Amino acid sequence: MRGRCRKDRKISRGFSRQKGSSSGQNNKRLTDAGDDAGMVSSLARADSLSEADEASIGEGVDAAQSAELDQIFDDIIAEAPQPKNQARHVLLRRLADVVCLPESRINAFERAVTADLLVEMLRESALHDRMRVAKRVSILAEIPNSLIRMLITDDAEVARPLIEDCESLSDADLYYCAKFGNHHHHMLLATRKELSSILCEYLVDTENMPVIETLLKNQRARLSQPALEAAVAMSQNYSQLIPLIMKRAELRPSSAYVLFWWAEADSRRLILTRFGVNREIMQDMAS
Repeated sequence: MRGRCRKDRKISRGFSRQKGSSSGQNNKRLTDAGDDAGMVSSLARADSLSEADEASIGEGVDAAQSAELDQIFDDIIAEAPQPKNQARHVLLRRLADVVCLPESRINAFERAVTADLLVEMLRESALHDRMRVAKRVSILAEIPNSLIRMLITDDAEVARPLIEDCESLSDADLYYCAKFGNHHHHMLLATRKELSSILCEYLVDTENMPVIETLLKNQRARLSQPALEAAVAMSQNYSQLIPLIMKRAELRPSSAYVLFWWAEADSRRLILTRFGVNREIMQDMAS
């Protein structure tokens, strides 16, 4: 009897142990399944995030590339010459070619008509186009009046080759430039070779000291006596003119005697040496 009870107890204990171990295994399996499910969800979430990041990065790259391409196309369009301007440049060059033809291939009337058309186009042309035309016509022996007067009163950069180098300009053209030009035109005129006495008088009458100084330094300018006397009178207030006046070949003793009274010691000595003024003459002038 006791043996059967012990045997029943062992059987019950074994059954309970087996039941406990099976339940533990089941719990372990559930735990492992839960872990696997959590890992799968984490991986899925990570994949979705990575796909979203790649999509956003791709959108940023596409936007940047699109903006760069737009900028390139805008630059190409801006740099490309417009057909209208290109045709204008070609027509301007052709008109200048016709004006510059020799007298054996074009008469005066045809040259004048072409020059009138060229003047109308130059009024709305860029600075470099006007400079190019002025440089081309500066070597001509005969320039239409309308074209030359338009160019010599233009900006100083345009008028420079004509005022300095064009030998076909008349005194009337230069006087027109002096009258309707500005300070820069006067400075260019003061440096011109073989400047006439009329132009010299006009420039001195402007009382512009830089222009007068430049004119006095130009030994090829023909100063008249009225122009030189006006410069002598101005030298009383502008002493920097005295050395320049002393170097002029047009200076006469009468003007030099006037200059003597406000000149410095070196200039006075030079006046006495150059004009040989004796004491009696100086005493007569002082009395």
